[in-house]
Amino acid sequence: MRNQLKISAVLLSLLVLGGCLDNPLDISNPNERTAESWWQTKDDAVNATNGLYAILYSGGLWGRNRYDFWAVEDITLSRSPASNIQNAARGIVTDYNYGGFLGGMWTDPWQGVFRANQVIDRVPAMNLDAATTDMMVAQAKFIRAMMFFQETLLFGDIPVILKEVDASTQPPFTPQADVYAQIIQDATDAAAVLPWVWDGSDKGRATKGGALALAAEANMMLNNWQAAATLLQQIVDSNQYQLLPDFKNLFTIPEGEQSAESLFEVAFGDQNDATAGANGNVNPRLVGPQTGQCAQCGSLGFSDQQPSQWGFDLFFTDGSGPYPNNWDPRLDATIFWNKPGGEDVFGVPFDVRYAVTGPGGGPGYYVTDLDHTYFLKKYEEYWKTQLTDFANPINYKVYRLGQIYMMLAECDVELNQIPDAKAAVDIVRARAGVTPMPSGLSQDSARMYVNREFARETFWEGHDRRAYLTRHNWMTKEYFASRNPFTAAQWVNGHNDLLPIPQTEMDLNPNAVQNPGW
Repeated sequence: MRNQLKISAVLLSLLVLGGCLDNPLDISNPNERTAESWWQTKDDAVNATNGLYAILYSGGLWGRNRYDFWAVEDITLSRSPASNIQNAARGIVTDYNYGGFLGGMWTDPWQGVFRANQVIDRVPAMNLDAATTDMMVAQAKFIRAMMFFQETLLFGDIPVILKEVDASTQPPFTPQADVYAQIIQDATDAAAVLPWVWDGSDKGRATKGGALALAAEANMMLNNWQAAATLLQQIVDSNQYQLLPDFKNLFTIPEGEQSAESLFEVAFGDQNDATAGANGNVNPRLVGPQTGQCAQCGSLGFSDQQPSQWGFDLFFTDGSGPYPNNWDPRLDATIFWNKPGGEDVFGVPFDVRYAVTGPGGGPGYYVTDLDHTYFLKKYEEYWKTQLTDFANPINYKVYRLGQIYMMLAECDVELNQIPDAKAAVDIVRARAGVTPMPSGLSQDSARMYVNREFARETFWEGHDRRAYLTRHNWMTKEYFASRNPFTAAQWVNGHNDLLPIPQTEMDLNPNAVQNPGW
């Protein structure tokens, strides 16, 4: 088990927002606990707080489907045979209710908000000691802020629900800037109470560093660069987190699990952990490398997302290269490719596994020849020779110190403090074993350098790449044209950068406002 908090199955049945019981066959079980009877003891409050973390590995968040919309970016693309997944990675939605592979996109974060609001509303009324109450509410505010962030990043204006409500509620939609302001408030409140780190079985809970990072990122989305830089510098100056010496160990077990570099991560588990509430992550299978011609080795993945050519080429620029030699060492922890000297893909050489799966039955995969075939490696259990479980147990890093240094560098560039940006970047590049950032860059040149370095350091690490492009107004056809032409081909500026509000929400809530062009 990856330090996943234990979650009561009874609690999970209570912490779901449901409608009225109009069916006469919906008869209450007199022995079943209700929400009203739940909030009685300290154990009830503890279980409710622990239950907040379960929503993070739901299908509409880190557990599966949200990755396909995080992948609307420059460093990856989708050639998935599932048209809704391929379209999702290009900002195209045809099912406004997000069914099938895209289920939970809108609803799962709202379940998280509902659970958090229950803790925030009910725990202070339970007459627990002040320290316990404050710590539970702080964790709930962190989770609520994360849910608001995930929802507004993809949908723009959304409701801001700050108290427990029922299914009949028709909340107004709040302008996105005000949503980010609420995120900053919640995360700041949480940071004032949460510890920098937790020990023992409490590892995996929200931390002060995670809350400060979330507040900083929300400020960055508003281009409040100085406010964000101050928060990020507080994390660095705390000396509570350290870079792991070897980049690749961030994404292995056990070295990378709740490591010294981690501020907050979503804790997944293997099949042995399932009874304790620690679900596995199925996304690495969905985006992982194709099996190729080694069927006897067992199935690998579906490559629903793959590195783009521009994303791959990043590891041969800015002091590395030229292709195919002298690549940035972070490439070896990030992408499977046909590298000089050989690359094993789960125990089979790359050029053997993909010898007959390319164009015309030749080397490569699908439409790319062998030297232009790339698969995602980060978060894959690549040290194995065969995958027996569909779900993956590697914890997902939401915030880590390497990312914090890059966020700080981004803020420093926007404040035109280029030497400070270089100092932050050089710390990250020194760990990677590559040359420092050049001195004397103009602000525009430094901005593009940090853009590339941010992508190399955090390649395929959740929402952060889409958020980066969004706050720089680079979610445009013009930006994608030279970096991800597959996405650019059908991109409409001011339309594909936000998802449509689900049709069910539009039908049920007269206060809902649909996004432009949908």
